[in-house]
Amino acid sequence: MKSFIQEFVKKLSEKDLNTYAASAAFFLFLSFLPIVILLLLTLPLTGLGAEELISMVTDVTPSFIDGLVTQLIQEAYSRTAGLVPLSVIVIIFSAAQGMNALICGLRLVYDLPRQKNILYLNLLGLISTLAIIVFLILSALFVGHACVIRRRAVSVLNEMKCDRIDAFSCGTIYDTA
Repeated sequence: MKSFIQEFVKKLSEKDLNTYAASAAFFLFLSFLPIVILLLLTLPLTGLGAEELISMVTDVTPSFIDGLVTQLIQEAYSRTAGLVPLSVIVIIFSAAQGMNALICGLRLVYDLPRQKNILYLNLLGLISTLAIIVFLILSALFVGHACVIRRRAVSVLNEMKCDRIDAFSCGTIYDTA
């Protein structure tokens, strides 16, 4: 067991995996601030009023940051969406660079040859990042509309004369009588 651990540590230090891990963490952390800006700028699109959102958020946050939360939300509602394109570009760039570091690290772990074509590597990172973004958006849409989809499915099944359908996600039980 001791020789296995020594061999593992030796291989880990030879491959310089820490550099790729640090690079991936750096670029993913770098994309955090633009994501927060983008979220703040999309708050007015939620359909909630500023005061309603402030009361919802301050109920779950510590009381010592209530003033900051109030100021951020009021500022988000008063600003235009001029920073949205810039935020999206920075998010995609930094996340793609983090994905590139992750891909290079995984290639190193699996002893695959290093990719020399920088354009191909950046394109692969960009495509991977965009695929993850599309997946997250679709997931959010499906989760957000799960109750609507469930109600539609229930109405279709009710038309087919099913006995009883439990709609757990919507908290309602539909009976056909």
